[in-house]
Amino acid sequence: MKDPKERPTATAVCTTLSHLLETISIVQPTPNASRSRPSTPPPNLTLRGHTDQVWCTAFSADGKYIVSGSKDGTIRVWNGHTGNPVLGPLKMHTGGVGCVTFSPNGRRIASGSRDMTVLVWHTVTGKVVAGPFKGHTSPILTLRFSPDGKQIASGSRNKTIRIWDAQTGALLVGPLSGHTEAVSSIVFSGDGTRIASGSWDKTVRIWNAKSGRLVHGPLEGHPNYVFFVAFSPDSRRIISASSFGHVCVWNADTGALLSGPSLQHTEGALAVAFTPNSTLSTVSPDGKWIVAYGGNTWRTVNVWDSKTGQLAVSLDGHTNFVRSIAFSPDSRHILTSSYDKTIRVHGLDY
Repeated sequence: MKDPKERPTATAVCTTLSHLLETISIVQPTPNASRSRPSTPPPNLTLRGHTDQVWCTAFSADGKYIVSGSKDGTIRVWNGHTGNPVLGPLKMHTGGVGCVTFSPNGRRIASGSRDMTVLVWHTVTGKVVAGPFKGHTSPILTLRFSPDGKQIASGSRNKTIRIWDAQTGALLVGPLSGHTEAVSSIVFSGDGTRIASGSWDKTVRIWNAKSGRLVHGPLEGHPNYVFFVAFSPDSRRIISASSFGHVCVWNADTGALLSGPSLQHTEGALAVAFTPNSTLSTVSPDGKWIVAYGGNTWRTVNVWDSKTGQLAVSLDGHTNFVRSIAFSPDSRHILTSSYDKTIRVHGLDY
């Protein structure tokens, strides 16, 4: 029998467990993931648990997990295939949670709140590992990790953008000013050198992510609020969508408008890098679908075929206003969240 003195200390055990948790990551999709159907595609699901309006949702990069944020001030993580709760409720914000996003490797979740702060959570333990990041003077509407996961960009109702160190919370760039209304969507280019932003001022702007210098913009063409911006996989184009689904395609190097605003685009023109957060209108990663509100009740979500501009399907089920829309990385499922306190996963079998 070993001497009891040789048993590992509690500190050593905790250190080992912590290391194991740090090495757990959600598997990244293969390059062809957007073209293939998951082995066990989930049926339509309704996720219940939040005690107030659900304001934001997002899929992880492998589609296995869903994160949500609510007016109740909490964050929850769900199994993307079964809808079963995995983690939460996580409560640290002092206001409603308006935006959530997974890091590229799935190990972290960033959240932005009406309390004007950003928090970073460990995906496995649910512990806050960084934050609160303070500086915004009004609610945070959009968040995005850089491709390497080392930075977080945030956009606020106060019309500004800030870029933070994801580990320390140090302000690296900003505040970036120029938009004349709230910043509703933000995204890094694939190499992390540029940021595109969309705003309630109906414009898109392109920034240098290192210096904060405005590179192009304002890019004008949308008739309504811009709720979605994304780079094409090669970062040469920017795709933006406004309320009611009209989409513009821009040259990312010159800022020139290539097509739109329209529901009809050349096949393949709207393909984008997967964007792991929710907005009020969006484009599927494979570029096939455009999704936005439908009808006068704001409870229906319309899905258009981007090649023809024709309505493909209307998604019903919510009993109150739809608050956010997001795609799965394989473009086959749509997340919607609502004032009715629920989240729905809709399958697209088209």
